[in-house]
Order: sequence, then C-alpha cells, then structure tokens
Amino acid sequence: PALLRVLDGNAGEATLGRDRGNSVAISHLSVSRRHAAIRRDGSGWWIEDLGSTNCVRVGGHTVTWQRLKHGDWFSLGDVFCEFRLASDADLQTLLERAQQRRQASGAWLGRLEQAPDRDALMANLMTSIVHLAECRRGFLLTGNLDRGFATAACFNMQPNEPGSRQFTGSTAVIVRAVHTLAPVLVSDPSALDWARGRPSVVAGGLRALVALPIMRHETLLGVAYADSDEPGKVFTELDQEILAAFTEQAALLLAARGLDESLTQIDSCIEADADGQALLSMTAVRWKVQV
Repeated sequence: PALLRVLDGNAGEATLGRDRGNSVAISHLSVSRRHAAIRRDGSGWWIEDLGSTNCVRVGGHTVTWQRLKHGDWFSLGDVFCEFRLASDADLQTLLERAQQRRQASGAWLGRLEQAPDRDALMANLMTSIVHLAECRRGFLLTGNLDRGFATAACFNMQPNEPGSRQFTGSTAVIVRAVHTLAPVLVSDPSALDWARGRPSVVAGGLRALVALPIMRHETLLGVAYADSDEPGKVFTELDQEILAAFTEQAALLLAARGLDESLTQIDSCIEADADGQALLSMTAVRWKVQV
C-alpha cells in the first residue's frame, strides 16, 4: 500500500475522496471529490458510492452499496484499497509505536537545538530525517527554483550522486514535492503511474520514497529526500504527521539561527553518520529541478 490509514470504528462513518475535508483524502485525478463512504451498522461494515465519476468496485465488480469483509479489496477509480479490521491488540501496538515515534522526533529536535554550528546542524537534520522516515539513505537539498539547488548534506551516499546519471533514487518524488510544496511519502513506487516506469526506481529496487519540502513563511528553503529498498515498508498517517511537523520545526530553528537566508548560497556538503555527526565537508553539487 502507498499509505496506511486507521479509522475510528466508533465514528460510524468515514468519507473517502479527493477533497482534504474527507476522513481519508486521496490525491488522485481518478478519485472524485467525495467518492465513497464507509459505514458501520449492526450487521457490519459497508461501502457506498457517493455518486462518483469513476465508480466503486469491490472484488472487481461495480457496486453502489456493498458489505465489506476483513481483507476485501476495493477500488475508487484507479486507486486500490484493502479493508482490514484491527483488533484491540493491533490498536495498542499502533498507539505504542506512535508514542515511540513522537519521543524519537522530540529527541532529534533536541539535538538540532544543541548543534554548535551549521555543519553540525545540517548533519543532525539529515540523519534525523532518514531515521524518522525509517529509510536507508538520503540527502538534503538547499535552495529554490530560481537559484537552483545544492546538496547541503548526505547520509549513506555521495554528494555528487543526486541529479547525476548514477543516481539510483527518484528525482520524480523531489519534483513532486517542489511542485506541490507538500510532503510526498510513497510506500510502493510500482503502484504509481508517475513512479513505476522510472529507470532509477527500477534499478535501485526502491520500496519507499520520501521528499519533504522545508518551508519558512511559504518560502521554499530546500527539500529533504530519503529512500529505502527494504521490502514491506508502509508509511502511515502518523509517519506523514511526524515528518511534516519535524521539518516545520527544523525550518523555525534554521530561521532562529539566521541560517534560512543563507541556505541558497551553501557551497559545501556535509557527510553525516548514523549518530548525526559531521564527518567530511565536500564541495556541494548544484543542480536544477525541472518543474
């Protein structure tokens, strides 16, 4: 799945559609603004088509009102979803994981606040995002569309790799983040039209992609990228919430240090280790993002 959503069974109803006001917002052109509703009554769970353009299918069959069982697959337009019932134990595990993730985010923010200089701050920022996204490697681009971007920090990869022909990551996910100015989290690139055919994604065997725009007062300061080839990686709504909040706080910290204005002029790249330490400083590689 591209994203895991947990719905409150006591709420009685959840709407799904392209509008952000839905219980589950799905950003895909084949999905109507209010596409479907999932409802619960005394006999179980049901899905209803709310007059969508591209219909609702359950098990491949078009439906207007259909009961859902644990493990059923349904589609809204071209978006496929799996319906699963969570036990109390499952929910407890999710709650415990949420607490652990928030604690980890707070700990990394504390390290950013204590960083003695810009190099240490960039290294900690890069490592923290890779860890919080539970990915294997990543890099931090600073800059904007007018000036171009530069690799300010990297983790488990070389600073000259992003933007080069040797890059085994996804430039498309970065372009998407720059274009939408919103976090992009992808758990299964092969399921998305804009990612599945990319040679770099195929060559790298990528299973998870993250691109996080770093914003200050609606101004783009840079983009953090991370990816992983670990099978079975699934991003949840919690992951999206934590990573978005973390980058927002990081941008505030950069501004407080007076570094937000200078990010577009960075000419060196910091290699960060797993502890957030700055190992080497190399010449930053500049490149353009075509939007």
